[in-house]
Amino acid sequence: MKGLRSPRQPSVGRPRIRWAPRLDPRRLRRLYAQEARGLAPAALIDDVGLALLLRCESILLVSARKVRCPACEPERTTDYALRPPDGGPSPGAAQPCPHDGCDWGVTWREYHASWSKRHLFGGKAVTAFRTFAESFPRAREPRRRLLLIDQVLHSFHWDLRAGAPNRLAANNLVEGSHRQVLELLEELGRERHATQRSRWRRDVARMLHRRGAGSGPRVHR
Repeated sequence: MKGLRSPRQPSVGRPRIRWAPRLDPRRLRRLYAQEARGLAPAALIDDVGLALLLRCESILLVSARKVRCPACEPERTTDYALRPPDGGPSPGAAQPCPHDGCDWGVTWREYHASWSKRHLFGGKAVTAFRTFAESFPRAREPRRRLLLIDQVLHSFHWDLRAGAPNRLAANNLVEGSHRQVLELLEELGRERHATQRSRWRRDVARMLHRRGAGSGPRVHR
């Protein structure tokens, strides 16, 4: 009959793909301020850590050209890969959810638009995001969880060929421009161990030199 569609014909665009947002820097300031006083409760560590975990999972999906069907969540959460238009479907052709009985689908054009310009591509920091996503759920002690948060925030996009940092990984995780996030990390880093702080500042100096950021934020020594 006219108007009926096959159960496998994708219903494009509804519901929409959801990606975890970047973290509000105020939450990080509150966590680090309380940690500096030795008062950071486990609940606050977990609150920030869970937000970063969800963001890292979104980044890893986008970086692998994958999506999680929003119509099937939370009952079924299988991630599946989308075929790019090169050698695959046209950008406007819908790619269906693989779950039986689900008629949701998305085009490559819609998928790309859902994450483009939202700092969701992991690039050369994808290893740092994957390490956090795998390690944080397994960490039991609050101190270990806090250490993992600190590590992923102070990671970089590394140019492996040059062996040098290109960009802050935290810019994928925390709201703000690259400069604003760098200033935030410098602010938070005042409470870090001297050795960690020294290494971090050396890497930042190398990064700014590579970026030609003569007007970048001053790194205090």
